Amino acid sequence: MADTNWVLSAAADFDGDGQTDPVWRNYQTHEVQLWLMNAASLVNTVALPLAAPDFQLEAASDLNGDGQVDIVWDNPYRAENDVFLMNGTSVATNSDLTKGVDTNWRISGNPYVSPDGPGSSSATI
Repeated sequence: MADTNWVLSAAADFDGDGQTDPVWRNYQTHEVQLWLMNAASLVNTVALPLAAPDFQLEAASDLNGDGQVDIVWDNPYRAENDVFLMNGTSVATNSDLTKGVDTNWRISGNPYVSPDGPGSSSATI
């Protein structure tokens, strides 16, 4: 990308083809793009909903155990966290993770949910 406002924000296999797909964020326009890859070749781009200006992409991981990679957003200035629960390359649900949560809590690290469910002993990171 020639435009330096685009920043690589996350990477995961969003379309289930075994290839890592990068997620790009434009901090000037707040656009978010998912690049579907085949090895080092770009196959397709998918525009995701615009990111709120103060939110940063924090993680890309399966949060609800459905086998789909989800995207976690963090607003460090207002202690807010949102999640895009994904269905492949489409946002199925946009949810607020911080309703009723103490504002002193912060996201730390990339969450991992085993295909066997949360708390499973088969999790590998």
